[in-house]
Amino acid sequence: MEAALLFPPPWAPWAPPYSIALLAAQAKARGHRINVYDLNIDMYRHVSEEEQIYWNDAYVNKWDSEEAVATMFEKHGNYIRKYAKRVASSRNAIIGISVSSASSLFAMEVARLIKHYDPGKYIVFGGPDCFRAEEFIGILQKSVADAICTGEGDVAWGELLDMFARAPEAIESVKGYVFRKGQDFVDTGDPDVIKDLDSLELPDYSFFKLKKYTIGGRACTMTSRGCINKCAYCSESPNFKFYRTRSAENIVSELRMLVDTFRSKKNPIPFVNFSDSLINGNIRVLEDLCERIIDSGLDIRWGGMALLRKEMTPQLLKLMKKAGFVEVMWGLESGSQRVLDLMQKKRFSIALAEEIISNAFDLGIDQYVNFIVGFPGETESMFLETAGFVVRHAHKFQKIGLPIMEIRRNSKVYDCPDDFSIQDPTAQLDWVTNDGVNTFALRKERRDYLSLLVESRLFDQGRY
Repeated sequence: MEAALLFPPPWAPWAPPYSIALLAAQAKARGHRINVYDLNIDMYRHVSEEEQIYWNDAYVNKWDSEEAVATMFEKHGNYIRKYAKRVASSRNAIIGISVSSASSLFAMEVARLIKHYDPGKYIVFGGPDCFRAEEFIGILQKSVADAICTGEGDVAWGELLDMFARAPEAIESVKGYVFRKGQDFVDTGDPDVIKDLDSLELPDYSFFKLKKYTIGGRACTMTSRGCINKCAYCSESPNFKFYRTRSAENIVSELRMLVDTFRSKKNPIPFVNFSDSLINGNIRVLEDLCERIIDSGLDIRWGGMALLRKEMTPQLLKLMKKAGFVEVMWGLESGSQRVLDLMQKKRFSIALAEEIISNAFDLGIDQYVNFIVGFPGETESMFLETAGFVVRHAHKFQKIGLPIMEIRRNSKVYDCPDDFSIQDPTAQLDWVTNDGVNTFALRKERRDYLSLLVESRLFDQGRY
């Protein structure tokens, strides 16, 4: 059957969306004809240069506002309506739309337009904002979507298309979705967790016009799902159930494909962004990957997020650098050992973190880091320990993020607020401790102070 995948803004305009390339490949392998609409890059190319700043990290959260989305539709309504009409007039029986917290409001309006032009189109939302720990069923309640996928959609998407082609009246039996049924909803649970990631088809980039993207020779991949840590502030581990990784052989086969696809005379050495929660969850696979890249002569540059752990020795860092590893985002989050203990961060100490960061700096690896400001239990003296860490090591980082502590659903802080002396865990950003000391105003003040220390190295996420 014929179906479509639509990717709304905002998202990074520098490379095709990996998730859509992966979903398209799974459906294509099942014999379905897939059409891809990257509305994100099409909108980016449509707006003026002045408006393109809204795709930058410092502005991306502006999209999470009904007023901002309304303004975008006022200025570019004709273009968006024509786009929606083109999607609606196609032969696509099902249209899958990927949504994140920043893109969901815009996506809902586009879905409404598609339904306006063709009420018979079956619209399914998927992506992180549809997870049970995120917006979940609220997506259905606020939109015209017919269903949402509640977890990893690689297999569930193909199964939905199979059923729709074979017996559309039985579509509500497909596992992994919440379906709209009149005024009610039918919840079929979460999709089965894919244990063997090597069994997935490699992403298919034939659906994209690569010249549209802003940085040539740049691609994304994922080598694993989940995280081996269970930090108190994070929902990554519970959302993805358990940690899984692809084999080094499978990853290299994709890297070869990416080099062939993204290499050009202008960009002879592609850069691959590993979008995993962590690239070093399995050290054996990481070492095997590096050795295979070196032995094969594969000429790439790559980077990703990583844990600070004792296995990140100078020898391993040198091996990674030889294999083309050029940048890393460390999962540090605080410069205070006492705060790390409160966060339940394992596997490293501040002393070990300083050693690894210094070794990577000496090797010329570009480094990035976040410091979460105002974790519950962080005292003034603990905060000053982080400030001291920043003063000692800021020069070793390209950019430093300073997110204020937010309470995420499905995290330990959210599920066990009494353990962290939180009054109301549903107050995502404006939470207060039971003693009334740790408030948003205090956290903002501390962030402003760290911003002065970081100066031009600040990675501005535009949220505060």
